[in-house]
Amino acid sequence: MEGTGGIRKVRFPLTKPTKETPRYTRISYAFPDGWEITCSERNVFLSDLSKEEIIEKKLYAYIPFYIARYEMELSTEKNYQKALEDLAFFRDKMVELHQTKELTGEELTDLGSFVNTIVVHITDGNDVEKEATSIMGGTVYETESERLRRVGREEGMEQGDELCLIRMVCRKLKKGKSVEQIAEELEEEEARIQVLCDAARDFAPEYDERKILAAVMQLESV
Repeated sequence: MEGTGGIRKVRFPLTKPTKETPRYTRISYAFPDGWEITCSERNVFLSDLSKEEIIEKKLYAYIPFYIARYEMELSTEKNYQKALEDLAFFRDKMVELHQTKELTGEELTDLGSFVNTIVVHITDGNDVEKEATSIMGGTVYETESERLRRVGREEGMEQGDELCLIRMVCRKLKKGKSVEQIAEELEEEEARIQVLCDAARDFAPEYDERKILAAVMQLESV
């Protein structure tokens, strides 16, 4: 609580609600003479705010969480165009704010990275990921598929690329995609994907990637 001149100000945070979050908060004021007064104030939820209001009220730190409202659309790759439009809106506004010195270069970069962190977490390597993360122009970001390839190489595995491919195949198998669909989406030969899918199905539903890789290597050595 803060204030001057006999006025006390209570600051309430912007709320990212859960199913249990009440629409109103009851506030009780107790005075030294025993007098007490209770009032009810409406909570302000992040979901109540439009993208224009977030910029107008200078709530820039909430931009990544605003994008999170499109979790269903981005994760299922359905009806996600509005999410891309809002990403472009925030990118343009952030650039304007940087040009007017409202945001520093570091703040601009950090915000773009935070937004992409949310997007990558939601998309989890699906086909929307690269398109969505590329909208935050100037932000160098490693996509999930690129990360998997790097991790494979850093682990010192000569089969780094193969392990990455197996991981991506397993993710698509979990989504119920066919060999033909997987081959097309990953731009790989269908015969190669068939081999990986056949090996992977022996390890369903957990799809232990290293065991699958070992099985594939064993088949190829015969």
